[in-house]
This record gives sequence, structure tokens and C-alpha cells, in this order.
Amino acid sequence: MMDDVLVRRDEKWEPHVGGSGGGFQWCILGEEDRGVLRYEDEAPEGASVARILYQGQEHRMPVRHGHFPFVGWDAPALSRDALAEERPTLIGFE
Repeated sequence: MMDDVLVRRDEKWEPHVGGSGGGFQWCILGEEDRGVLRYEDEAPEGASVARILYQGQEHRMPVRHGHFPFVGWDAPALSRDALAEERPTLIGFE
């Protein structure tokens, strides 16, 4: 699974950061301490939706080709300790 973040500059999209997907990743987008938090993982066979809890809200993410992505835009930077407590949490599948 590819995991690329693109930014729009001068009417075109440019690569900002890339990865191989899977797990938790965060990248800064500007000079602030905020960015994009990404969480991707596998889903069981037959699942069509992954239910993710993040910042007190439940998000229903589509499952495609056996994987689900979650993206938190404008997410605060998290230390390793904070990531363990404040990261998105998988709560189930449908």
C-alpha cells in the first residue's frame, strides 16, 4: 500500500512525504506544530467499514482491498508517549 501526502503549490500537486503505509504516521505540513496523522491497517475478510475513535469522535472508514485508511487533518504533533494515549483507536468492523 502506498501512503503519500501531496501539497498543492502554484496550481499543481507536488509530493510532500511518502511512505509504505501501515500503522501510524504523522507529518508536518507547515511551520506550525500541526500536520496530517495517518493510520492504516488490514481488515478481516468480509469487512466493509472500519470504526475508528479519534479525539472523542467515531469515524467510519471504508475498507478497500482488505485495508482501511484513516486521515486526521490539522492534527497536533504527538510525542511517543502522547501517541500511545491520543492516537486513533480501532473499535470494530462492520
